[in-house]
Amino acid sequence: MCIYLSVPVCAIWLYPSLVREVYAYFFVVVIAYLVSILSSLIRFKAIASYLTWGAKLAAVVMSAATLLVFVFGLVWPFKIAVILQVLVSLEEVLITFKLESLRSNVKETVIKSV
Repeated sequence: MCIYLSVPVCAIWLYPSLVREVYAYFFVVVIAYLVSILSSLIRFKAIASYLTWGAKLAAVVMSAATLLVFVFGLVWPFKIAVILQVLVSLEEVLITFKLESLRSNVKETVIKSV
């Protein structure tokens, strides 16, 4: 989580012109990530760690896309990664409000009835 939260700060500091180019997407991914964290803090008074397949995939895709933006200036993979992160964050919020108590390693089948 510290790496996820430090990337925006470092990106703004080191690559301000690049961040201006993808500002809207950059803002959306930060908000999506924070909404997921805040929903678990509100519901369980703790930060959730569901470790769903979607979250694992989003972490890999976002890492690769961020690298592609900073090294090669390719923006379109980052835009796709942002969409994926928003979907994963939505899934985590749904899981948060579906569960009766905080758990880790939640299977996606928990939200099938939502």
